[in-house]
Amino acid sequence: AISAICWNPEDNNLLASCSVGMRIAIWDLENEEEVFSLKTAEVPTLLDWASSGDKIVYASEAGNIMHWDYKAQKQTKLFSVSAKSAKVLRWHPRNGNKLLCGVEDGSLHVYNQQTQKKVLIIGKSKTSKDPVTDAQWDPLSDEYLLVAFGDGMLTLYDASTQKEIHSFDKQSQVIKSIAWAKSQPGNFVTVTERLGLLKLWNVSQRAPLSQIK
Repeated sequence: AISAICWNPEDNNLLASCSVGMRIAIWDLENEEEVFSLKTAEVPTLLDWASSGDKIVYASEAGNIMHWDYKAQKQTKLFSVSAKSAKVLRWHPRNGNKLLCGVEDGSLHVYNQQTQKKVLIIGKSKTSKDPVTDAQWDPLSDEYLLVAFGDGMLTLYDASTQKEIHSFDKQSQVIKSIAWAKSQPGNFVTVTERLGLLKLWNVSQRAPLSQIK
């Protein structure tokens, strides 16, 4: 069974997938063929491409966050979290050295591959321990992170200080996905568990701007 898929950020012809069969593959869709593959030592559950498009990071069921340079066929362990706890994995869209991992206890790990240092954002881990359900780097900032939690909370953090910048109105349902509106700087869209309901937000306001049904 496929556990995750992800498009290459530079080449929309390339798609990466990982499976519970302990395997990661990169597919050339135009030619309908597999071009790279990796047999992993542990079950991969999440993956994401680096912004440069030439490297992949994946999280294993055991909690190891691994870096795969598929052209060199070399993989390296970056850091680890508790087993089965990784929920979100995001490379920074502009800084190919910066990686985010959101976990089950509501905390966020921000890793810098260049310095090989990791910082912890407490998030919900100190209070409610609701899991991170989604997180996205602000495409216009090197440090800002927009994070959704299992209790319906939505928060903007500064990764450089590990502090909360802004919180939004708590939602009655879990926010499953966040996406920045590329043509509308500062705006983003959320999807909750309610079928067919999208909400449009702005980072400067607590309440949604509108609902899209």
